[in-house]
Amino acid sequence: MEMPRRRTTGWWTLLCIVGIARWRTGIADSSLEAVAARGSSGRRLLAGQGGCSLEPLQVLHPGLYATVGNGNRTFKSCADFTGGSCPIAVPFPNVPCMVNCVATEAECVEYNRHTPGVNPFVDPHLCASCSITACKACEYPKELKGAPICKECFVGFTGSGGEDGRWQQCDLWDAGAVTAIMSSFAGLLTLGTLFILVATAVGGCRMCAKRTRRAQEADIAYANSMANANSIREPLLDDGLDPMQHVLHPTNYRINCLAIKQGLEFSVKSSIKRSSFFRLVRKYRSNRISLTRLICRGLLDKDTDLSDMGIGLFLFFNTQKFLIVVAFITWMVAREQQTPSSDYEKLVSEIVTHKCPSTPMDVIGTLVHESPHIAYAQSYREASLGLWLVLLFLSWGFYYYQRNFISEYDRSNQTAEDYTLRLLNLPPHITSERALQDLLEKEFRMEGKIHGVCICYNLLELPEETHTRIEEMIEHITEYDTLQNGWATEETCTQNLQERLAEDAEDFKELLQDGKLRCSGEAYVVFEKQADMVKVQDERCGIRMTAFHFGCDDGSVINDDDDGNVDMAGRLSYAMDPAVAKASKEEKGETDSDNAQFVEITPTQAEPSGLRFYEFATPEEISSWNNNVKMPIRMIIYIGLYSIVAQLFYSSMIRPWQDNLIEGAEGSGAVNLIGKIVVAFNFAIQTMVMIDVERFGKFKYLADVDQRTFLWNTLLLVITNLYLIMQECYRAGMRWDLTPPDHTKDPQAWWEWRRTWFQSTKVEGEVAERLAGLMTEQIMMLYIIGEVANVLAPVIFYWFALRAIFVWNLGGDNSKVQKVLRSILPAHGGTEELPRVTARLAERAQILVPLLLWMEYTYIVVFAWMAFFTFFLATDEGSTVCGLLFGFSVIFYIWQRYVMLWGYGKATYDTEGSYEAFSRVWGCVISFLPPISVWWTYRLGDIQEKTFAYVVMAMIFALACLVYLYGLWAIEWFIGSRYGGVDQFDGGKDPGYTQVMEKQSYSWWNLNPIYVLKTRHCPDQPGYEVHMPEVQQYLWPKHQHRKGFFELGKEFRHEEKTRWEAKNSMTSPIGASRTAVLGDDSSESGSEMSGSEEWQA
Repeated sequence: MEMPRRRTTGWWTLLCIVGIARWRTGIADSSLEAVAARGSSGRRLLAGQGGCSLEPLQVLHPGLYATVGNGNRTFKSCADFTGGSCPIAVPFPNVPCMVNCVATEAECVEYNRHTPGVNPFVDPHLCASCSITACKACEYPKELKGAPICKECFVGFTGSGGEDGRWQQCDLWDAGAVTAIMSSFAGLLTLGTLFILVATAVGGCRMCAKRTRRAQEADIAYANSMANANSIREPLLDDGLDPMQHVLHPTNYRINCLAIKQGLEFSVKSSIKRSSFFRLVRKYRSNRISLTRLICRGLLDKDTDLSDMGIGLFLFFNTQKFLIVVAFITWMVAREQQTPSSDYEKLVSEIVTHKCPSTPMDVIGTLVHESPHIAYAQSYREASLGLWLVLLFLSWGFYYYQRNFISEYDRSNQTAEDYTLRLLNLPPHITSERALQDLLEKEFRMEGKIHGVCICYNLLELPEETHTRIEEMIEHITEYDTLQNGWATEETCTQNLQERLAEDAEDFKELLQDGKLRCSGEAYVVFEKQADMVKVQDERCGIRMTAFHFGCDDGSVINDDDDGNVDMAGRLSYAMDPAVAKASKEEKGETDSDNAQFVEITPTQAEPSGLRFYEFATPEEISSWNNNVKMPIRMIIYIGLYSIVAQLFYSSMIRPWQDNLIEGAEGSGAVNLIGKIVVAFNFAIQTMVMIDVERFGKFKYLADVDQRTFLWNTLLLVITNLYLIMQECYRAGMRWDLTPPDHTKDPQAWWEWRRTWFQSTKVEGEVAERLAGLMTEQIMMLYIIGEVANVLAPVIFYWFALRAIFVWNLGGDNSKVQKVLRSILPAHGGTEELPRVTARLAERAQILVPLLLWMEYTYIVVFAWMAFFTFFLATDEGSTVCGLLFGFSVIFYIWQRYVMLWGYGKATYDTEGSYEAFSRVWGCVISFLPPISVWWTYRLGDIQEKTFAYVVMAMIFALACLVYLYGLWAIEWFIGSRYGGVDQFDGGKDPGYTQVMEKQSYSWWNLNPIYVLKTRHCPDQPGYEVHMPEVQQYLWPKHQHRKGFFELGKEFRHEEKTRWEAKNSMTSPIGASRTAVLGDDSSESGSEMSGSEEWQA
């Protein structure tokens, strides 16, 4: 109903902008003379330095000059032309065929930075270039016979290689220091590495020399006894060498190598592509496809589906295809722009090679007339608007396609989200899933229709040591289940694992009895059928809080113990004593009205894998303050840090070259070295942003983490790259006005404009080339190197670190090197400090990194924005930059879709949140195009005032963003909400949540660490009871009979190794292998597999 009003508001805004523009243009036209007068005053000051006119002369050949116009009169020298008042000729910047006449040699460098002096050995009346780079005052002493010396260097450079005022060269003031420091650092690093290697080798030789034949015999005897030993603790050897204290003991060496290899194998098995590959293997073994088709489908990734990647990853791959189309269209538009004519290129090549025309002609006039800059301006002014319209409708169409894809996926695919409702504002004393399920079944009148409930506990409010202890308990359960299922051996596991599990059970019971573990206020109700969930969602919006008070007037909890007394409430939050209850409420800042509120019932909008169970229970006001105030302040600090570093680099190492129009900065070793360090610092800042949002944001949902990280990282990269681009654009010699002043009103200003015309066009071309180089650098450093650093580098680094510690014993036992290397390993209950590494620690250290969608979307936004920025410049480099974007988008898609799926860890992106955030930001990217039309209107002189042009550009940008957003809102309104009604089922029958859980392998309970611990250690703890046994057996998939903690991509570890290998073997027929290995259970498992495959189809 509000859509027409929004459109009307947009049109009124557009009409207002047009009216203001016409009014301001009229004012500008009426005051044109005043503007021209003000603009020419500075030029008159330059022209009046020596009292010489700016009227140029054309060089016909050495010793002969001609005027431009006025009959083309010829003169032998500037003295002849000016009557002796201005005898020295200064070539135009970058145009040696044209000269101005000046009075003194000191004025040479003021008119042309490339001619800092007069060489009397060549021409005593001509300002000449100097072979000493960055020299401001060049002199040619007679005693040196034509060899130059530098009396003064430009600002930012220091003289060297001679006496004071007689320098042989000019260098950046800190280039030598930078080179020396970096060389010293590289030398120290090399020496340190050699020292560590030598020390390790010497230590190993000494230890080998100490070992005797008796020690070797003891090793053999111990190895033989290991088969029947119940403990992996080894006795002291005869030579006093304790295997538990030395890494290089042969037994430790063998176990460490085995554990590191096993950990790496577990990580490789969790890759996204591996799951689809084994699905192909099962089809091949069942003779459903041939070996050739198996290889082709595996290479073309034809069998990777939503169960392997999740909807978020599929949306991302669609976005990559969309980027390819956008990049191709932009590239074609850029290629169609005006190119320089052959006459212009011929004249420019002659000027560059100092081949001046032998007959009088208006060289500058010809350059201006033949230059493609005006054509570029007119073409870009029209092309930017046309390109925006094309990309706008293309973006709307793509968004419509994606929204339809999401809706169709949600209707035709069943996920845990489709069977679940979320409860908010639950009382803290609700800590028993059994009691909560009974209450909800009675409240909803759905006895037997609720599959189970999942309570999120206040883990974030617990002390840090308790938090760490809970993680250790989960690690012990995971390691024990891996051992029992045959995926690990006892010697590669944590020592005394069963004793540690017993200690964990006692400690966890203590935690529950202390009453510190409470409900975070959020829980999830899972229904067996979707129709029941939809019915509750349509009929109920909440539950009265009194329903959760279990019979006490003051809101206390009644515990069904044998005595009928309730002390549970006193240990939790609501005591039976009214005074105690009131004090507890006041301490928490609660009121009676707060407790009288409803428990809200809302759609889930998240998968179990999308919850961060360790981050629950943050008070909402604290969370809002942390995420909306403290986090932006930290992000601004990060951006400020990079800006300071970039500004220091620019002002000290780039600006001296640019301000003095000196070429050669790209060839400076110090500049290139520090430039790479600045880019690396930018990458480090991105990493800090990622860590800051993930660790300090305290978000409960992975989708929120991805969206916030994407927004802040994109803002960081846009600001930093915009800063670099602005530094390049606003430099000496850059001129934005393409129309000359009125010759009749200000001839001196007109001559000055023509004198610097070619220089300004050359500088603008250099800026465009630098922009192309900047984009290439960003693609290389931020994407290619960043991709390697994020995906491959962690695995390679930790593999090296594990071997350096537990195999090579780098640095020796208890050395500082060992302590540093061990400190970077993941915490694992103190086992990382022992001379043996466990397979679980090696697995956690070498884990495959999941695909970070926020980072990939950031690259799409930033690189597309950089390509659009080239439309601000009058250059043919736009096609180069847009071609780079097109090439990047194609390689980007192929690399991510068909290669890196083998290297990314499996993760289910349960929501489309990252794409939704990208779709909003993308509107800002394409809305960057309409202001370009205003920009070229200003450069062509149709808008006279720069400030007004900037204001109009900002308003047009905001209006374009609103138009884009209005389109998205209209599409969402047309498609409707995705959270309505029951899905479309194959055969018209709801498979039920149990079947969904079997397909996904995860549930709300095997990902909840507290529920796993309660199930394993104390399922019937009063006040914390888990579900009834008849319900409990359906909360884990059937093959996860040990009811352990689930990790995405590690489904295999929950199944017996022999059973899993039989199902995924390529060497034997499927029926025979399953029957031989599984026996009587094979028929049951076979029916499960066929049912699962049929349901997936």
